[in-house]
Amino acid sequence: MKKFFAVSVLFVVACASKTFSATFIGPIPYLCQSDSPFKDTIAADTTFLETFEGGKLNVPGVTASAGQVIGPEGPFPGLNDSVDCDDGVIDGRGTGGHDWFVQDANFVTFTFNADALGGRLPTHAGIVWTDGAPGTKTIFEAFGTNGVSLGTIGPTNIADNEITGTTGEDRFFGLREPSGISAIKISNSDPGIEVDHLQYGNETPIAPPAPPLLTITRTGDPQSQFLLSWPKAGSQGFILEGAATLKAPVKWVDVGISPTVTNGQNTVRGNWGVPMQFYRVRKPEPCRRQGIR
Repeated sequence: MKKFFAVSVLFVVACASKTFSATFIGPIPYLCQSDSPFKDTIAADTTFLETFEGGKLNVPGVTASAGQVIGPEGPFPGLNDSVDCDDGVIDGRGTGGHDWFVQDANFVTFTFNADALGGRLPTHAGIVWTDGAPGTKTIFEAFGTNGVSLGTIGPTNIADNEITGTTGEDRFFGLREPSGISAIKISNSDPGIEVDHLQYGNETPIAPPAPPLLTITRTGDPQSQFLLSWPKAGSQGFILEGAATLKAPVKWVDVGISPTVTNGQNTVRGNWGVPMQFYRVRKPEPCRRQGIR
């Protein structure tokens, strides 16, 4: 009698409870993306970067408490203060690009939504302060998973005496916090604030999903037929694959049979006589980490 071998794999991820201490960064001079402490993860497609050059707050999983995008076309032409290189050249002026402007308040809070970010909050985040009233003092604050403050930078006096797009005063503020960041807030001591290059991401690897457990049951003629089954719950995107041998190199191929659902189980009938004698369930597309948009 031919032997049947069913393959199932179970990944177990153990999580230890830890208390983390946030590492704050800044204020540091910032004229372009290359000045970001997260530039490597931006390049690696694991950190979102919003430059506002699209005219909107377009990156996923984040909302702003107040403000709007402004640029050379208005609504305050000549007062916009983008990161220097966003217009294609570093020349000491930020009026050729776009930034986020809050006119009637002295702060803006960017709040992150874990559900929109694959179920995880960012572990690093930052923002570039580009302008405020002459003499204003600036404070950067971040909040953890429970909404409690992780700490602050400032107050610091980085404003020059200009509100016409100078960039020598532009500064990056940010932090790393492995347990997650729910929001960042930047404020001036006086109303009116401009910021740019919002950036955030998660540096914690995503554990691969555990494949559903595949089982076999003899059915019909016990000498020639069997039933493969695996739970329907949690198996979306998984397919049934078969192989004629487990001798390397193993050639797994899609069985190509749509399962029948019975009592919460995906089921597929098979025959001992077919070439495939080894089976598994697998999700074809591996999980990707969130990246720049």
